[in-house]
Parts: sequence; structure tokens; C-alpha cells
Amino acid sequence: MALFGLSIGSSVSIGPACFFGGTNIHIGDRSFVNRESFFDNAGAIVIGKDCSIGFQTTLITSSHVVGETGQRAGLATGTPIEIGDGSWVGARVVVMPGVTIGPGAIVGAGSVVTKDVPANSVYAGNPAKLMRELPPLETDDR
Repeated sequence: MALFGLSIGSSVSIGPACFFGGTNIHIGDRSFVNRESFFDNAGAIVIGKDCSIGFQTTLITSSHVVGETGQRAGLATGTPIEIGDGSWVGARVVVMPGVTIGPGAIVGAGSVVTKDVPANSVYAGNPAKLMRELPPLETDDR
């Protein structure tokens, strides 16, 4: 289904006051995006199925090339973000450009994710670091 140009799976729930900076966004079946989340869309954003995205989460796909001394924020760039099936991204998490969060991962509230998060792991902090590993997700054929 397309909603405001976004690719939205079935039974997706999007809370109020979310910001979508473009239409290169896919949200998989049965996923939930809580209120006031911010999706910068200079690069693609893909959220898998059965994901939970917490309140005021910020997904930043844009950055800048370092410019000359007169203006350090040079040419704008965009790098995609991917969040794997079954992941849980806590409230007020910031995900930086180019990050992949693996399937079944959890990112603790308030974390800043600067590097990829492996599948079935718990990451938290600023910058987010491994807290523990989790057993693999059970799959079902809904």
C-alpha cells in the first residue's frame, strides 16, 4: 500500500506527528512507528516487518562532505538506513547515516547508533555498544 507516497505494509501503525522527509521509505507488515518520530530521507529507509520504533526516534540519512575553511558543511550526501525484521528501537534513539540494525535486535532508549548492530543483540548507550546477545527470533508464517 502507498500512503502519502510511502511504501507501507499491511497492518502498519504510525503514530501522530511523525515527520517523513521524502517518499523513499518502506515500512514492513505489522510494524509500529510511535509518535513524533523523524525520518530524514536523503537516503532510503527500510524498516522490516514486525518492528517497533519508539517515541521520538530519529533516523538520519543525510550528512555533509567536510568542506573548506569558509564552510565546513560541504556537499550534502545521503546514505540508507535499514532496520531488520522483528527489531525494537527504543524511545528517542538516534540512528546515524548508513547504519543497519540486524533482525531481532534491540536498541535501548536514548541510544545513538553510529555503527551497524548485529542481529539478535542488545545495544545501548552513546555511542551504542553491545550489552548482550539474544537467542534467534522464532519465525512464523503470518
